Amino acid sequence: MLLIKKQDGTTEVFDEEKLRDSLRRSGATKDEIERVVGYVVKEIKPYTTTGEIYREAFHILSQMGGVTATKYSLRRAIMQLGPSGFPFERFMARVLDEKGYKTKVGSEVLGKCAPHEIDILARNKKEILMIEAKFHN
Repeated sequence: MLLIKKQDGTTEVFDEEKLRDSLRRSGATKDEIERVVGYVVKEIKPYTTTGEIYREAFHILSQMGGVTATKYSLRRAIMQLGPSGFPFERFMARVLDEKGYKTKVGSEVLGKCAPHEIDILARNKKEILMIEAKFHN
């Protein structure tokens, strides 16, 4: 039983399947997954942090080439936008801009009884989207 240290400071038993799942979600092939897990399992020591495990996995994926490492790092990059929410809202508005929407961040829309703040107002020729963006860590 090998304990690792999570981001919040708590410890838990290292679970290879969690690492496999995160790699799978990033689009890694079965061979890539087994290669990364095999390397990480050999390198991991008691109380290794989840951040260190991520960096090791990312390093191995980067050496393999392809886009998997980029996809693997995307979630972490989004988390680094921070808990204030505003960078995340601007990021999501930019994604919608790339999809052909015209966007506005921090709009106020008049409702039936009161005005409502909308995080992202997005419109294209077919639809208008009013988005409340929540950033959860």
